[in-house]
Amino acid sequence: MNPFFNESSLVGEWNYGNSELLLSSDGTAKISLSSSLLARLNIDNGEGYWRKEGDFNLLIGSASANFASKSGMLRVIQYAENYRLIIEDYDDPDMWDGSLGFKQKNM
Repeated sequence: MNPFFNESSLVGEWNYGNSELLLSSDGTAKISLSSSLLARLNIDNGEGYWRKEGDFNLLIGSASANFASKSGMLRVIQYAENYRLIIEDYDDPDMWDGSLGFKQKNM
């Protein structure tokens, strides 16, 4: 569940239902998420930024979110040899809802 990955492998378009993230190689992001995902991540739609945080987390921030706040924390997992991005808003891994979250487009 906790793969080692390079930031470059996360560059591209990610979809979760009708929500989309576009992660660019320069660390910028375009965020277009449903209202429920925005509330869970505590960020806004629009232009944003992203970076790898620790060994298996991805931090996404919008113009209104400060990276220091740890808003927008996603966990990178591996499923069927592909990376997935799940929202890490649970306190204990046993509380994870099992959703595989964002899938990289064309993967």
